[in-house]
Amino acid sequence: MNAEPPTVLTNRPGLEDVVFRSNNSVWWATRPESATAFSSSPKALGLTNTAGPPEVVARATPDGTHIDDIYVRMHGGALMYTSLDSDTGQIATPIAIPGIVASTDPTVVATAASYPRERIYVSGAQNILMIATYNVSTNTATAFTSLTVPSYDKPTVVPRFAIGGPDADDIYVRSVFGAILHNTGLGWSILNATAPALSRPVAAASVHRGTIENLYYQGATSQFFELSVDVATGDVATAPHLLSLPATGVPAVVVRSTPTGDVDDVWVRSIYGGLVTNRSGAFAFVGGSPLATDPAVVAPADRAPAEDVYARDAQNKMLLYTVTNPPGTWGPAPLTTS
Repeated sequence: MNAEPPTVLTNRPGLEDVVFRSNNSVWWATRPESATAFSSSPKALGLTNTAGPPEVVARATPDGTHIDDIYVRMHGGALMYTSLDSDTGQIATPIAIPGIVASTDPTVVATAASYPRERIYVSGAQNILMIATYNVSTNTATAFTSLTVPSYDKPTVVPRFAIGGPDADDIYVRSVFGAILHNTGLGWSILNATAPALSRPVAAASVHRGTIENLYYQGATSQFFELSVDVATGDVATAPHLLSLPATGVPAVVVRSTPTGDVDDVWVRSIYGGLVTNRSGAFAFVGGSPLATDPAVVAPADRAPAEDVYARDAQNKMLLYTVTNPPGTWGPAPLTTS
């Protein structure tokens, strides 16, 4: 069993592709958005002996095909890559990416501007953050180079291209003594000197906010913080401030458009295991079984303002919670039993 949330892609209209680990192997299943169960049994992707959850990105293909690129850290620190054609179910032979002994799970960025190259961010020796580029057409990688900063978790990366900006990335890492560091034109700057982080930060950005990006993270004694940064200047726009709930782990955040502007819908596990969200305004429990993992949330564009939340319970069963207009509902049965 692997106690972690799945990765969910919504690049195929009407469908959600769910990639997850079970017994250290990587699996794929599809759920029609109108259903509360997978359309068929999960399919193995040929990745075994994995040490962390897969990083899955929708390939920015110009021809409209639906290819999912999958990167995963193995026991011993090797990075493996494979691809999945989610329309046909065809799975590529896994390939080892050379030149790195990874100490964290990778984060990968794929944009139309960089196609067929995808940027890999991952920590290597001494937890130093590294970057390389992988060409999905030739299956070749550049050498990994150092970004000169220690990162103790999977890095958080916001591609500005996805929110109407240049093909550049904003990178956030949890570093020494819980500092959240952000890359600026002048190097790395500390964003949270007054409120150290115990979890990696999660970022929320949108076209309408321009250069303002919001971060959410767990602080000391299960405190839960939000801060904002202006990525144009590298300055903190809103200092870390405490949100009104005790939470644990890594939150899941989606940006929802409303008539009065964009809002961040935050989903997080409380210290008691229950799922908590501010989807209705103030943070509140949504009921259901205590969770053993952090949540994963997606907001399919063709079902706005609906949001689907995936997590695992204490028996490692994968659960589904769906909300369009609060309150939402839990699925009648788990999606998986392991």
